[in-house]
Amino acid sequence: MRHAVVLGLALAFATPGTGQTTRSSAAAFGSLDGPDALGEVTDALSLIDGSVVVLDRLSSRVLWFSADGELTHSFGRKGKGPGEFTWPIALDADSLDRVLVLDPGNRRISALVPSNAGVKLAAEYPIDFLAQDMCSLGDRLFVLGLRNETGVHEVRGSDGVVHSFYSFPEPGKAEERFEQRYLADGRLICDSRRGTVTVAPRIRPDVLTFSAEGRLLRTTTLPDYRETRLVVIGRGSYRLEPDPETGSVNQLAGAAATPAGLLLQVEERGFSGRIGSVRSWLIGSSGRLVPTEAPNDVIGAFPGGLITRTEDPFPQVRTWQERHPR
Repeated sequence: MRHAVVLGLALAFATPGTGQTTRSSAAAFGSLDGPDALGEVTDALSLIDGSVVVLDRLSSRVLWFSADGELTHSFGRKGKGPGEFTWPIALDADSLDRVLVLDPGNRRISALVPSNAGVKLAAEYPIDFLAQDMCSLGDRLFVLGLRNETGVHEVRGSDGVVHSFYSFPEPGKAEERFEQRYLADGRLICDSRRGTVTVAPRIRPDVLTFSAEGRLLRTTTLPDYRETRLVVIGRGSYRLEPDPETGSVNQLAGAAATPAGLLLQVEERGFSGRIGSVRSWLIGSSGRLVPTEAPNDVIGAFPGGLITRTEDPFPQVRTWQERHPR
């Protein structure tokens, strides 16, 4: 059974005006079969000890891998009981070194603690809205999802929501509420270097960056973006349609906070899935938007590298080490 593959491929990804950064694929996590086989990777993160944690929505499991790719722990199964997951979508780590799992299917966040004896369920915190993503700044946890006409909520353990921002106008029509759901769907990216929280909607070009207190700092619009259209097909019934001329739309494909700025990736999708190439953009601290190059499907970052997911030749998570020019 293969746990990790050290790949000799080195790709040069350059950002205009910043010199050349070389990223080489360091290791791949997950195998074709066996206990470390992955089904549908929705998130992954690298811990301070170099280990990598992967969330597999299909099997409702959280898997821990050593830095060289060996499976060390596996936790979870499908269900509604303690330590079980229905629709897990996001991971994070808190200031207590616990791994947090966002499970909107069960409307809760689970806190897990690994040890030599296995993984312990430390706590479960209910959430009263349909969450889409989460991220943390130090000991502050932020969750994305529509709740009382707002989209970002600071959640504090058993106290629940203590602060909300990213407000929407009160909807006057049913289709406006339907559209709000999609404005509150996407990626939530916390940048600890800059103390910011960014909302990148999945099907809209406007990326909004806030302070941790909820003050809007800037809005960055991604160029040449084919928006998804909301079409009313009957009373209370709607559908999302692509650009009628091209039959395709743009959607968010990847995001991460890096030392150089916020990395965003946009894919073009048609009825048959992804078509064309993935475009990558970097938003610096000044808000300047520049095209860049990066491996596809970035789902996280760590000091000195990126984390991506792939389905070819089978589902895996990969880490990419960065080397900056001297």
